[in-house]
Amino acid sequence: MQGTADWLIATDPSDRDALRQCGHRLVGTLGSFGFGDAARKASALERACDAEPEQVRLAALTLAETLRTLPR
Repeated sequence: MQGTADWLIATDPSDRDALRQCGHRLVGTLGSFGFGDAARKASALERACDAEPEQVRLAALTLAETLRTLPR
């Protein structure tokens, strides 16, 4: 997940399709491993991709921060 967190931080918020796809994939993956809070943040990123770039950026950073705290 560290690599994904790094990617989320580095990705331009205007690349909404890639960020939306990443969020969508993570919702299922994180949920299936019992990381409900992280899955909700991934879902928030997916929804934020329909909003202003600053909201996309904030959602990506929030998810990245959460991914960094997950056990390895």
